[in-house]
Amino acid sequence: MTKIILIIFIIISINTVFGQNTEKIIYDNKGNISYKYIINNEGDTITEIIYYKSGEIKYLLPIVNGKITGLAKSYNRNGILIKDSHYNNNGVLEKRYRYFKKSTHIYSYTNCKMDKIFHVTQYYKNGKIKKEFNMIFFNGYGPFKLFYKNGNLKIDGIYNGNKRNGTWYFYHEDGSLKQTKEYNNKRVISFR
Repeated sequence: MTKIILIIFIIISINTVFGQNTEKIIYDNKGNISYKYIINNEGDTITEIIYYKSGEIKYLLPIVNGKITGLAKSYNRNGILIKDSHYNNNGVLEKRYRYFKKSTHIYSYTNCKMDKIFHVTQYYKNGKIKKEFNMIFFNGYGPFKLFYKNGNLKIDGIYNGNKRNGTWYFYHEDGSLKQTKEYNNKRVISFR
């Protein structure tokens, strides 16, 4: 027994001397991993891994000096990435990417509060961008772009309060200009 303890002490000492990380694992009452902490040699940087009961990773959290710092990741029960959260060095959330089957939503934060405007990118099954637009409380706001499956631009315009405004450009699938329409408060006032 003394030899085993001495061997474990030597292994831990060698890991510490050569700068390797230390792992701390916490199990639930059924023996499943609930949490894993990977701590660097200095003890100021920790990667916290939180698991679903099924054993799949739920969260990866980089922690520096007690604050989430850098890129935190969230996964669904099938192991698919559903959210990236970007924290600054003070542990303040700055930007979050939400991944859905057909779209990505980008949320910006100021002082940990979500800004009113967020960006949405939707994709075709082939991975090419289908739409890009901004929203304020789920109303279209600002630039709007719709693309063909081949990646060429189909529609380019501006929303203001979920209403088309200004000049909108409509394109053929080969990328050539089809027509333009001038909108004022979603009403067409001229077209070419």
